[in-house]
Amino acid sequence: MYIVNVIPLIKIPYPNPQILSYFCEEKIRIGGVVKIPIRKKKIKAIVVGCKKLEQEKIRLKKFADFQIKPIDKIISKEPILTEKQLKLLFWIADYYFAPLGLVAKIFLSANERIKKSKIRNSKSMPTGRQVEIRNLILTPQTKFLVFAPFKNLKSITIENEESSLYKSWGRKPYYNAKDIAIEFAKIYKAKLILKSDLPSIE
Repeated sequence: MYIVNVIPLIKIPYPNPQILSYFCEEKIRIGGVVKIPIRKKKIKAIVVGCKKLEQEKIRLKKFADFQIKPIDKIISKEPILTEKQLKLLFWIADYYFAPLGLVAKIFLSANERIKKSKIRNSKSMPTGRQVEIRNLILTPQTKFLVFAPFKNLKSITIENEESSLYKSWGRKPYYNAKDIAIEFAKIYKAKLILKSDLPSIE
């Protein structure tokens, strides 16, 4: 028996816990997907932790007043989000004080766009593709790529870095893809190049 910690793919307002725990009979890799019961609904969730029950007994004693339920079913034992994607996901949620579930949806959407796109040098993932581009050029039109899974990325160039179109106008969670790209470059240990004809006003 395992205890899995998950991010439900719904908006959970702060200060409510953003990560929930459930029982599972099988081991699931971090980044996998399960369906969990929340009240009377069945919700998809991203696995961010999976440990044997014996390892979690001490922690579970702190939550003696809460009944941990079993998951409803396993959707994917294999990760649909990479370790680097999850690291960036947590950074975005913390930086913008955004619900983890809403941020996770952005990453899943990016994976789907990669899956349907004609981006070269990409390998299949369970629900998307891992892009093998060494030098990424980011524009306001391709800002979604900061949420995509990359392999062997060496540099990222942000074109028109002063553009306000890098912001998620009218969408929640609110974010600026330029700021995310800067952290994105740190996570991937990639060289960051900012290009513009005008200096940034920010």
